[in-house]
Amino acid sequence: MPNYQAHLLLGFISFVLVLSVFSSLNFTFSGTVIAVCFVACLLASVFPDIDQKNSKGYRAFRATAIILISAWITAVSYKNLALMFLLLGLWIVSSKRILLLIKPKHRGIMHSYKICLVFSLSVAFISLTAIGSSAPGIFAFFGYVSHKLSDKLFN
Repeated sequence: MPNYQAHLLLGFISFVLVLSVFSSLNFTFSGTVIAVCFVACLLASVFPDIDQKNSKGYRAFRATAIILISAWITAVSYKNLALMFLLLGLWIVSSKRILLLIKPKHRGIMHSYKICLVFSLSVAFISLTAIGSSAPGIFAFFGYVSHKLSDKLFN
């Protein structure tokens, strides 16, 4: 079974391949979008292992989810400071419990293409709201798929 380093390596390779395809089709992205695509692809390459509490993927996901959802709440509600601080406070207080409640069994639903699609669309929506581009969702999809392929190839 590949470890997180192997998953990250394959996620990096996926990032380079997908970026190359976009470049060959004359798509251009800002530096910010490329950086977010890179992070999305790498995080997605370890995301399916969040069902293991001690995995680096779980810890990275938990921290990233808290940061990204906090950023999204801020972006959506920044004009109403009271609402923004209320939503941020509720999210930060409840995030650990919420993430523990949804923790499924290992190699269960988190390794399915349904969750891959939901995860990728969520990344696309959040990134479209935050940076004006849904491209990170595409990169997240291929990072996720790289994880599934590496599990199949090396098991």
